[in-house]
Amino acid sequence: MKRFLVLLLAAIMVVASALPALAARPEVKYPVTFNGHPVTFDVQPVNVNGRVFVPFRAIFEKMGAEVEWNASAQTVTAKRGNTTVQLTIGSTTARVNGQARTLDAAPFIEGGRTLVPLRFVSEAFGAEVKYDDATTAISIVDPNWPRRGGRLNLAMWNKPIGHFNPITVNDTYGSNISGLMYEGLWKYDERYIPVPALAEHWEWDETNTKLTFYLRRGVTFFDGTPLTAKDVVFTYKAIWHPQYIGPRDAGFEDVVGYEDYANGISGETPENFARGIVTTGNLPGLYAVDDYTVVFQLKQPNSPFLYNLAYGIMDSSKYGKIPVQDWGTANDPYNIFPNGNGPFKMKEYVEGQYALLEANPNYWAGRPYIDEVLWRIVAAEVAVGEMQRGTIDYVEFSPNEMDAYVAMPHVKIHEFANTVFQEMVYNTGPNKNGEMGPTTDKRVRHAINYAIDRQAIINNLMGGHASTMYGPIHPLTWAYTEDVEQYPFNPEKSRQLLEEAGWKLGPDGYRYKDGKKLTLRLLYPNVGNPVRQATAPVVQQWLKDVGIEVILEGYDWPTLDQKRAERDFDMYFIGFSLGNSDPDPTGLWDKAATEPGGFNDSQWWTEKSEQLIAAGKATGDIEKRIEIYHEWARHWTEESPAYIFYAVNTLVAANERLQNFKPGPQGELWNIEEIWLSK
Repeated sequence: MKRFLVLLLAAIMVVASALPALAARPEVKYPVTFNGHPVTFDVQPVNVNGRVFVPFRAIFEKMGAEVEWNASAQTVTAKRGNTTVQLTIGSTTARVNGQARTLDAAPFIEGGRTLVPLRFVSEAFGAEVKYDDATTAISIVDPNWPRRGGRLNLAMWNKPIGHFNPITVNDTYGSNISGLMYEGLWKYDERYIPVPALAEHWEWDETNTKLTFYLRRGVTFFDGTPLTAKDVVFTYKAIWHPQYIGPRDAGFEDVVGYEDYANGISGETPENFARGIVTTGNLPGLYAVDDYTVVFQLKQPNSPFLYNLAYGIMDSSKYGKIPVQDWGTANDPYNIFPNGNGPFKMKEYVEGQYALLEANPNYWAGRPYIDEVLWRIVAAEVAVGEMQRGTIDYVEFSPNEMDAYVAMPHVKIHEFANTVFQEMVYNTGPNKNGEMGPTTDKRVRHAINYAIDRQAIINNLMGGHASTMYGPIHPLTWAYTEDVEQYPFNPEKSRQLLEEAGWKLGPDGYRYKDGKKLTLRLLYPNVGNPVRQATAPVVQQWLKDVGIEVILEGYDWPTLDQKRAERDFDMYFIGFSLGNSDPDPTGLWDKAATEPGGFNDSQWWTEKSEQLIAAGKATGDIEKRIEIYHEWARHWTEESPAYIFYAVNTLVAANERLQNFKPGPQGELWNIEEIWLSK
């Protein structure tokens, strides 16, 4: 059912993206905010006899009320605390705690949604409503709900690598912190659908090659500097600059002028290209029309292109003087304490200990209800005790810890399918010394695949809190398929393949070829994920059973990250989270991503893969894209640049004081500005 819903939503987005461009910035009538936070409606507010009516569920739930709809009686009932409000379709009589109230106009149904009078329902719960005649903006302020203030206490198992710049950060812990300090043009909502963020609207033209973003007016960086279209141009030029060394420069090949800029041919002076300096000057395919309109012009249609534009927008006035190769390094004066634009800003940072962030009072979506967020480095093995004591507000945990958290009366368990998957990456190219190891042979990779019992890991180590994922297309995306080579557990098949590859069994039980033992180095993170740590020796034993010696090397994440970047491995474990809900593999499995700083450190790519990836981007027909990605997935699994263990079901234990907490594949803190603490 979930895959069907994702498919349906994706289809809706594709259709929407094909609509012709509008002539100008669309007008938003009666924009509504609650405590400064925008309220989104799926049916636009309407004015009836001087009263604004809005869809009931959106406004009631925004105000923290529980909603009931009685279809037979045509009544809406909302309850919050000691207040109960009841309205009836077509009736001008409403009731508040049983007392009759007269409305100027009756609730009605339009576009399949029940609309109710905004001012009445807001004031019924004790809120103040203000209407701006000039802009038609409606501001609702409720001083009694929700509770403001407090500190959200969180844990991370490893110290961040130290990059908090949104276009250079490449580790989970750094991304978590950076994501609170920076905002992009769009973000995911509760339905895992892209919705406006710094841009209040975007649209494709009729050719599906021109993408226009209309930025919100009045958005500022932390120091009050206005955020404009020039900052958007600057941010993406920085990613494309030839001196850029981060992992984000993938998927932009179709932008007009991208190649010339990325190759240092045009778009900057030769001196700027050499020094790594980025300016706000326009490019043919990336330009500011005015302060609040920015355009990306493509050479051809590129269906998933929008998903490349989710990175945090940088302050060009600060970073315009810093060489792009220094961003996120010790030479970056704004790395730890950036001039960001997100809901929180850095207050204190002690490397190896904690990061303390404080609410941004000028955040475009309204000041967060929580005052501070504290990320502490906590050993995974003591997290259970800290949750028991209430010193951590939520924590992701492994299935083998389920009983401990279920036993805590003040803790609520959340489980949801996530875009995270666990895999073992093979080095299919030369290692750091230029040598070609055994895993460059596809037959060896296949033999390893057959030697591993994926289902046993899911059942025994994950306790069933995971799903099979046989190929590179995630089960939550609309192009998922199981019509690929699945490599079921078959040790005999594994031994046969090793024999065919020339690896003969020796008297010691290990295999040899040309006098060399088949020995592989398996790197894995030795902190933070007990299941992954437990998987390493299990895999080691399975491979020993077919004659492969495996040397286990456990490292903290910064060390492992460095080794994988240097190609200093035969195999390594990693948990990877897809950046978006589109199945396009650009940036993860394409040729460009094999370059230093890219994510494809398996070094695998083929001409066929490149052609299929390009074809998948070139059409907006979702059925054609599904067909293309199914073929690509079959090719990928036959090549096997990695072995995917499973798709993760994320388990989160949350303190009951955490309110409006709605973790999902879009993240735990996607709605951080609206999370609040009950005590």
